Amino acid sequence: MMWTSKRKNEDHRSWPLKLTAAAPYRNNRVPTATAVVARREYRPLNSPFQAEEDIEAGVIPAGYLRDGQNSRNTEFSTEGDVILGERSWSHTLKELNSGTITLANALSIQPHPVPQDRLARSQGSTAPEVYRPGSMSILEALTLKPADFYKLPEFRLGPALRSFRWKIASVYRRLFALVFVTNMIALSVYCHIGFRNGIRLPDSKSQIQAFKDIQTAVAVNLMATILIRNEHFVNILYRALISKTPANAPLWLRRLFAKLYCMGGVHSGSAVSAAIWYLLLTVVALFNQPPSKVQAVLLSGLSVIVCFMIVVMIVFAMPYVRQKIHNLFELVHRFGGWSIQGLVWVQVIAFATVIADTNKENIGQVLIHLPAFWILGVIFCFTLYPWLRLRKVNVQVESLSKHAVRIWFNGYIKPIRTIRLSYSPLLEVHAFATIPEPDGKRGFSSIVSSAGDWTKRFISNPPEEIWVRDISSWGLLRICTMFNRIVVVTTGSGIGPCLSLFNSEYQVPCRIVWSTRNPEQTYGKKIIEAVLKADPMALIIDTGEKGRHDMTQVSYDLYREWKAEAVMVISNPSLTYEVVFGLESRGIPAYGPVWDS
Repeated sequence: MMWTSKRKNEDHRSWPLKLTAAAPYRNNRVPTATAVVARREYRPLNSPFQAEEDIEAGVIPAGYLRDGQNSRNTEFSTEGDVILGERSWSHTLKELNSGTITLANALSIQPHPVPQDRLARSQGSTAPEVYRPGSMSILEALTLKPADFYKLPEFRLGPALRSFRWKIASVYRRLFALVFVTNMIALSVYCHIGFRNGIRLPDSKSQIQAFKDIQTAVAVNLMATILIRNEHFVNILYRALISKTPANAPLWLRRLFAKLYCMGGVHSGSAVSAAIWYLLLTVVALFNQPPSKVQAVLLSGLSVIVCFMIVVMIVFAMPYVRQKIHNLFELVHRFGGWSIQGLVWVQVIAFATVIADTNKENIGQVLIHLPAFWILGVIFCFTLYPWLRLRKVNVQVESLSKHAVRIWFNGYIKPIRTIRLSYSPLLEVHAFATIPEPDGKRGFSSIVSSAGDWTKRFISNPPEEIWVRDISSWGLLRICTMFNRIVVVTTGSGIGPCLSLFNSEYQVPCRIVWSTRNPEQTYGKKIIEAVLKADPMALIIDTGEKGRHDMTQVSYDLYREWKAEAVMVISNPSLTYEVVFGLESRGIPAYGPVWDS
């Protein structure tokens, strides 16, 4: 039996429908409510239950019937009296609309009983509710707009302003600009005051003071560059801005703090500023040399070498270069950074000898009065400490497919953390999200999928032991805990970091979209079961069978339907950028890792 309604227009966004009493259902079957899907038709894949039966049982609304062969131009009838359980439609309509009873209450007697694992009990109530926070009524279920009928809103700005606001002036670049412009203002003021009579300074006292000031500015920027990448410092920032921010704080404040993962802009801004300060230091050293030729050559030569090395590191860190030759970038960044630290130490000591000879002082006394000496000491400690936590541990590698494996570790780790693994710690280190065991059990795991030479080697020849830095840092998805409802959009192996959130104690209400090729064959049933446990109505799109979807539209569909506060995107850089930009430029909070998160 079908239900019909006489609507005068075909704009489905004008729903809800006005329903009246209808005829009794036949053969003790609850009437099936189906709906037209105008643009695309899809339903959750790999679902443990059938869509038809769940719609009839009332577990999922008609809007979730997304299979082309079942989608039909259905209308709702308006005759007779429909019996739902022991109640008539006319009797329950007021209660349903007022929210005093739930969908499961109304369907308490039905030919297709709802499995208990798909039901949850509301707090303070003994009546089962549909498994989703804020159970919906029958009227809401039957009149829910199919997801594809949510039209994307218009862009907030024109093409030029939109491109500037969300591409050129991204949060990462704004942080970069803040650090860089602040440094350039300080440098300009310093040059105006200190070198108003030219770059050649008149006496040794002014030369020493200028060298000391510029060296301090270089050291401060180098410390900021390294500190913002230290795991403990990152955790302090997350604890201060994310953990301490409650979910009932103003949304604008939570949206602002959620951009914490863009702090890489501080790292790059400080590095470029250090290079420019060092360029000034090099010029000052060349034009203001000490009397001793050995000291003059040492100070000038070290300044030129260090300045050149910083520029080379910046060039290799540019997005295009870094992407093309990532392995070489890692080597240059690691060994270049260590070399610069060592050379700056030598230069500071050489400068201290110049001061000691000029002022007839002890070099030790000079060093302890140099700010750069103490700042370099802090930098050295932050650089050395993570390597003191390096361990070689036994692992068990579970083969999921020829494209992915799951590494199992002993011990306990906090959820939503990342660890760094390596075959050769001096050459390359790779970060992976950890997946804690549910219910606080001992042990955790990480998913490695084929994405490069290192991961391909790992999958084809899994090791029994591997080097691990025994120190973890919060991951991007830690920001989810500030929101009351979220939509998680991921592709491929991006499900790994998401499982760290799903298995955590935070239990953030979420809807999940996972798009990947052959999910069960590639990642196994356990991964899919974990996803469905977090969201029984998760949309798992098999791109090998169904093709690729418009992920911006799908994300917005669930954002509207779920009444979420934010959308989290964990995917490859191009898709992450596409979805985040597509939503943010329409005023929808969306977050995803940037290339230098």
